[in-house]
Amino acid sequence: PFRPRSFDTLLSAFREAGLLPESYSLQYDERPLDEALPYLLRGGDGGGGGTVVVACHACAHLTRDLVEIAVAERAAGIAVMPCCHSRRTVAGADRTKHAADALGLPLGVVADIALLGRLEAAGYDARLRVV
Repeated sequence: PFRPRSFDTLLSAFREAGLLPESYSLQYDERPLDEALPYLLRGGDGGGGGTVVVACHACAHLTRDLVEIAVAERAAGIAVMPCCHSRRTVAGADRTKHAADALGLPLGVVADIALLGRLEAAGYDARLRVV
């Protein structure tokens, strides 16, 4: 099966930085998100209960879907770096855009704050960093 070179680069970087011990598993999976992620979080791959969901440069709607599935399946942890926020991709975009304008903040930051609230409400210790 296809596996992009960037996956191996990421895997090497994580291991070299000490972020992924040899005994841990990191997998590349091309199945639809709503099929693969619940399966993995339920331990279908044999890994079981300690799965952390990590997504970098995940478009706004993808981040929202990842978080909803991870929360529903009680992922051990969730680390996401959303991007590509727009009125088309942000849930409740008109209200969110109005709040962003009123606060003088970018739409993406307000969307991320709302996502942070979702994680906190689900019992996760959530933190926001803006890059």
